[in-house]
Amino acid sequence: MNKLIKLATVLVVSGGVMSGAYVAHASEHQGENDAVAINTAKVSMDDAVKTALSEVPGKPTLAEFENEDGRHEWKIEISSARGVYDVTIDAETGRLLHKSLDKPDHEEEDGED
Repeated sequence: MNKLIKLATVLVVSGGVMSGAYVAHASEHQGENDAVAINTAKVSMDDAVKTALSEVPGKPTLAEFENEDGRHEWKIEISSARGVYDVTIDAETGRLLHKSLDKPDHEEEDGED
């Protein structure tokens, strides 16, 4: 029974050490993992989509959280009557960073994948 208690204690302590190491590693490399960084973003996906729709009326078809050169951004794709737009919103300030009409992919038009 004592061996079982010792084994359980070693496993619990080892698990705690490993968990602490993982958390420390994740916080050191926060910019490398969007899932961790998204929790600290000041602008939610919903707010970013609302801002994008105020710039380009239409239907949002895609929203992605990305790290571009150390800056967190929301990349929103909107389908409108004029075509598909790519809109980039700063995830910290909510400001519009970029808006452009997406050019059609010629491969898709030719039926190629």
